[in-house]
Parts: sequence; structure tokens; C-alpha cells
Amino acid sequence: MGGVHFLDESHILLFLLQIFVLLSSAKLLGLIFSRLKQPTVTADILVGIIWGPTIIGRLFPNFFGALFPDDIIQRNMLETIAWTGILLLLLSTGLEVNFSSIWKQKKKAAKISSFDIFLPMIISGIFIYFLPSKYLVDPDNRILFTVFLSTIMTISALPVAIRAMKDMNLLKTDMGFLVISCLSINDIIGWMIFTIVLGIFSHGSFDIVFTLKIAGATLLFTVAALTAGRHVISFIVTQIKKRTHDNSGYALTAVVLTGLAFGAMTQRIGIHALFGFFIAGMIAGEAKDLSEKTRTTISHIVHAVFVPLFFVNIGLKFDILANLDLFLVAFMSLIGIIARFLAAYIGTIFARTPRQNRATIAVLHTPGGEMHIVISTLAVELGLITQSVYVAIIAGAIISSIILGPWLSFVVGKRYRGQGVLKFSRKGIIEDLGVEEKFKALEILCASASDICGLEKSLILNEVSAREELVSTALEEGIAVPHARMKELKKPVVVFGKSETGIDWDSPDGKPSQLVFLILTPQDDVDMQIQILSFIARSMSKVGIRELILKIKDYATTKEILEDVFKDLIVERSVLDNKLAE
Repeated sequence: MGGVHFLDESHILLFLLQIFVLLSSAKLLGLIFSRLKQPTVTADILVGIIWGPTIIGRLFPNFFGALFPDDIIQRNMLETIAWTGILLLLLSTGLEVNFSSIWKQKKKAAKISSFDIFLPMIISGIFIYFLPSKYLVDPDNRILFTVFLSTIMTISALPVAIRAMKDMNLLKTDMGFLVISCLSINDIIGWMIFTIVLGIFSHGSFDIVFTLKIAGATLLFTVAALTAGRHVISFIVTQIKKRTHDNSGYALTAVVLTGLAFGAMTQRIGIHALFGFFIAGMIAGEAKDLSEKTRTTISHIVHAVFVPLFFVNIGLKFDILANLDLFLVAFMSLIGIIARFLAAYIGTIFARTPRQNRATIAVLHTPGGEMHIVISTLAVELGLITQSVYVAIIAGAIISSIILGPWLSFVVGKRYRGQGVLKFSRKGIIEDLGVEEKFKALEILCASASDICGLEKSLILNEVSAREELVSTALEEGIAVPHARMKELKKPVVVFGKSETGIDWDSPDGKPSQLVFLILTPQDDVDMQIQILSFIARSMSKVGIRELILKIKDYATTKEILEDVFKDLIVERSVLDNKLAE
């Protein structure tokens, strides 16, 4: 039967060897990069470069040919699992976008995002338009090429920014939430533009009727998904929670099935399946009964196995050195970073964001990342961009991600002025909250805060509850940090509450919260909230301190330990052991 290809045992054996070699290499190098506070996607791509035609293929061509033969079945097996990974990555990325929460603070986030989307397109587009023709697949498509690349210059990497904020203990702050909201809007609009551009290019030429059709289909699908689709998925997840004992597995399946259905829909109407998976993640993330633990489980599965194989596969396809253009790499890196930083900074001015936060927010908008690489991979396969442009986009994304950590540390470090000592009164320490529901715990904590600062309990509770409803303030390892900034306050108030049994606070690791810190700070003092939250996260990450606080039963010792912690004293393990023994 001519042209028919069959899968045999040799294909399966080689496929398993390929996965073993690539995945183990990616995870080992990724571990090193994680400890260096660098994005693991860089390690994944580097592994692909090493095992691909750039290094192994150049130095040991026979070995490379044996491990990665030029066989259509073998290539398609690896390609299929790689694309499965990237579809699931878009699903996972969508889960990180909390559309309802974004909508509640849409004015400030929209102002920043409007600048951060269109200003970089204008700045970078001017330069990109005049690139030499040798960088274009088809010089007649210069405008489409310019729109595509300038859109890439616009998009910031939400996962990279989240990772950086988590490392700096900024993720749960009001500023961190604003950054996530801005980048989420950035992602939604950016993906819509990408989808339209790719649809036009796939059509073969610019046709105003077809362009309006593809734009209308994209908008209609998005609106339908975020309205009717969101309610349907929320209903399904709620029913799963009610009717199953262990609902996490069924909920995970429901989320993946939503991605498959939406991916098929978008592919059918002429917009790429990637967009469908992204929107599916968004609306699934809106389901109130989808636990933070389930979201985290999906993210872990996707990033542990599938995502590394996609980015490793990039390095296997091309000889990076043969397509490396240093001018283009420098151009893509500098234009992208500068345009995104300036646009976000100007946006924070128009949004009247506190001056202390402007540079930090702008820096968090600078990294490119996984989405740059994903969409440019699709573009090079469709023939929209050359391999040299593709390599430059990848290099620019990696460079901007690598410099984010040191740059953010420098900017945040400059603003810290020293916290000083926080004093705890008897009213500020609750030995046992005695409740199992977080909003009841908030009532108790807010009542104590009211006694300390003199503000009405209802006023405090309204502010704290509103913030909690946006995004859970639970950290990992049994810590929760509900907080609010209040214009009526003159100085910070911290109330500590302990729960023997733990309270379901919808934490990322699924553990109940036993140590709860209610943090109230003056509205105008942005740094104070950031410093206290960061300090608690850093201090409570020490296992010994958590054990000690949970062990102690009397107010005086708890007060002493908490104030020691807040003085940033270095508590040796031997001291902790002695106190535990007492």
C-alpha cells in the first residue's frame, strides 16, 4: 500500500529513548536554572540546542542521526507530544487569568494595559517596518510582518512575571495583583491580534472582507465563552464538587475536555486551537468551586512533563548557530525591553499609580517568554517569518527573562527603608480562632483590629473581605495573609490568629491555614504593605519558626517570638529546638 506508514516496535523503542534523554536532561538543567532564579524554559531550549543539529548534530552527526532519524513517523511522534504540551500550557496560562477579578479593578488595569499594548506596537513597529528585506519571507507582506512582530514586542510574559513576584514575595500584594491584571488584559488582546494576523496570513493575502470575518469570529467566540460558556463550566465544576468524594481528578478532566472542545471550535472557524485552549483556561479558572489545589495540580503536570518537551523540540528543529544574526538579536531584545518598560511606566502615570510602584510595575512588564516562543514557532512553521527572525525572537525572550530577576531585585531593594519593630498587644494575638471558615475567621481578626486602631469593625471587614474575594491571600505551608490598605489608618496594624485544626483558605498547596496574619496599612504608604507581606512570607518559610509558633500555648511567649521574628533576628535552629523542648 503506497504511501501508508505503520508504527512498529522500533518506533516505540526509539520514541521512549528520545523522551527519556530529552526530559531527564531538561529537568536536570532546569533544576540548576531554578536555583539560579532563572526561568526553566531557558534550560529546556538549551537542552534542545545541545541535543539538536547545533551541537550534537554538528559534532557527532552519526549519533544524532541514529537518535533522531529523518523519519516522518518518528518526527511526528515527538511533534505530537510537543504540541500536546503547548496546548496544555495555554490552558494552564488561561487558568492564571482571573477575569472577574480583573473586571473589578478594570479602570486602573485598563489604563496601564492600553498604553502597554499599543505604545510598544507603535514604537517597535516604526523600527521593524524598515528592517532590510533579507529578513522578510515576502517583502510584499511587509505590513503584515510588521504588525506581527510589533505585537510580539507588546506581549509581556505573565508566567515569568508571576515567578519573579513570587521569588520577591510581591505576588500577594495589591501591586502584584494589579500587575497580574494588566498582563492578563495584555495576554487576551495580544492573543486576539495574533489570531487575526495568523488567520489573514493563512488566507494568503490581505482581504478586508476576510479580515473583518476573522476578527468578528474571534470577538464573537471570546464574548460567548466569557459569558454563557463561563456559566456552563462553572455549573459543571460545582456539580462535580457536590456529587463526587474526591473531585480534583474529575475537575481536572472537565478542564482538559473544555480545552479540547474550545480548541476544536477555534480551529474549525479559522482561528488557531491555541486561542481556544487559552480561553478555555480563562473560563475554567472563573469557576468558584475549582480549587487552587486543582489549578496547581494542572500547572505541575503540564510544566513537569509536557512543556519541557515542546521547548526542547524547538532546538531539535533548527541549527541555531547557522541562523544566528547578532544584529537582529540585539535589535529584538533592546526594542522589546525598552518599548515595554516605557509604555508600562507611562501607563502607571496616567493610571495615577503611587510613584513608589511605577518602576517596579514597568520592570515586571519587560520580560518576553513562553508566549513569544510559542507564537513565533507557529509563525515560522506557517512561513510568516524567517528562521533568523525566529532565532532572534527566542533569544530576545530569553535575554529579557534572564535580566528580570536582577533588575527587579535592584528596583525593589532601592525602595525598602527598613521595617523597624512591630509590637503585638494582647488584642493582636488570638491563640485559637476556633472556626473552620475563612470569612468567619476574618470577622474575629477584624474585631481585634477594630479594638486596636479604633476603626469600625464593619469598615475593616468590608475592605478585607473585598480583597479576599478578588484572589485568595493564602500562601503555602499553612500561612494566610489577608490584608487591606485603608485611608483612615495612620500606622500599620497586624493581628495574628492561630488555628489548631486549620482553615480552608484555598491555598496553592491545598493545605489548611493555621497561621493567619491580618495586615492593615495606611492607604498612602504602599511600601509598608509590601514590606510586611514580604517579611512574613520570608520568615514563615522557616520550618522551625512555624513549628515553634504552633507549639506555644501562652500569649507572652507567642508575643516574644513574633516580635523577635519581626525584628528580623536570625534564630538559630539550636535556639528553636531549646524553646520547643521547653
